[in-house]
Amino acid sequence: RRPPAAPLTDGRSPLRRHGGKPQTGHIALQAPQRGKGEEVPDVPAHGAADPADRQTARLRIAPVSGRGYRGCRLVGEVDFTSSGPMQATLTSLILPSGGTVVADLTDVTFIDSSGLGALVQAHRTALERETRLLVVGSTPVLRLLRVTGLDTVLDTYDSLDKAVASISAPP
Repeated sequence: RRPPAAPLTDGRSPLRRHGGKPQTGHIALQAPQRGKGEEVPDVPAHGAADPADRQTARLRIAPVSGRGYRGCRLVGEVDFTSSGPMQATLTSLILPSGGTVVADLTDVTFIDSSGLGALVQAHRTALERETRLLVVGSTPVLRLLRVTGLDTVLDTYDSLDKAVASISAPP
């Protein structure tokens, strides 16, 4: 147990800094202000409920679907700041009922080890949930998957058309 908080020099308790309301172990954040009391609108973060709303500064994630599959299209760079939203989106698409999920990375210009890790984790989740995960990659992404050996683990394609054509074929 921690000792009780010492009072501040002006006699206030450090746990009662914001309008006299007790704070319980977390920092109270206030929305930034513009002009006279006008609040800055909230922007969806990587934890947004709808995969279509997930984006970071350098990565856009949009839902895609077609006959026999659901998935997402990623545009931009996948690095440690954007791999979390990518993984969260893929995990939300991989349902326990099975089916096919397509991760379209044809417009991804950069992917680092955290992005590769997110793909591997999505692959594991898909296996656990008896779902087929298809990864469609740009030439640089496919080259990296080949160099790392992940092309032998993941079901990879160089075009969305080829991935969709494989859906009716046995895995």
